[in-house]
Amino acid sequence: MELTIRDLSIILSFSALVLVLSVIPAFPVIGFSGGVITLGALSGTIIGLFLNPFHGLLVVILS
Repeated sequence: MELTIRDLSIILSFSALVLVLSVIPAFPVIGFSGGVITLGALSGTIIGLFLNPFHGLLVVILS
């Protein structure tokens, strides 16, 4: 599969989004002091909604 410039820019944008979301705490883990679940854990759902499987795989590998 050939990647166009548009595809590469979308893949890199989503990779950057995943990296930013991975440092934002979403909610604490119950029963574990100091543990939090970040928004990066939920980013797989966002990737799955907007990208096809091949592009989503590349985003996850890059981030």
